[in-house]
Amino acid sequence: LDPKRYGVVGVEAFPADVVEARRRLKQRGSPGAILEGSVIDGHLTTETFDLVAMFGSVAHCPSPRTTFMEVSRLLRPGGYVVIETPGLSSLTARICGTRWPPLNDPAAGFFFTTSALERLAMTCGLTAGAVRLTLPIGWPSPGTLVYVARKSGDPCRSPLLGDLTPKVTRITPMGATR
Repeated sequence: LDPKRYGVVGVEAFPADVVEARRRLKQRGSPGAILEGSVIDGHLTTETFDLVAMFGSVAHCPSPRTTFMEVSRLLRPGGYVVIETPGLSSLTARICGTRWPPLNDPAAGFFFTTSALERLAMTCGLTAGAVRLTLPIGWPSPGTLVYVARKSGDPCRSPLLGDLTPKVTRITPMGATR
């Protein structure tokens, strides 16, 4: 993908990460902006995004339901959300038990099983999606849950996004399923 072709809007809660994200965005020459705060504080325009990616942020949200409702509001009909979060039902979480590293993060307040994350997404206006749990050696990190859902409605405006479900299946290690 050509990084100069698509506008990027990033929302980051940590000031140091905002500075780094702005530097990287400028370095790549991508149009867009990085906002400091949360997606709820961003006052972004309704139905303006084809894709919302949430990496490691759901566990740190004050209210995952409010955040998912906001993401649903921001997505165009047919748009996608990709959520990456520590998976409470992952093999890594089950093996480590109370020693599972995400449980020691004082800022993390929410952990999900695959079915709980799917129910939450569906109650917030997103269709049932593809859920993948990574193996201890898998992408993006051990014990991570990757969830892809779509907002109901017309097909996504970006033909490059296509159907993300098969793409998530391809990047998931063999044998890692719901």
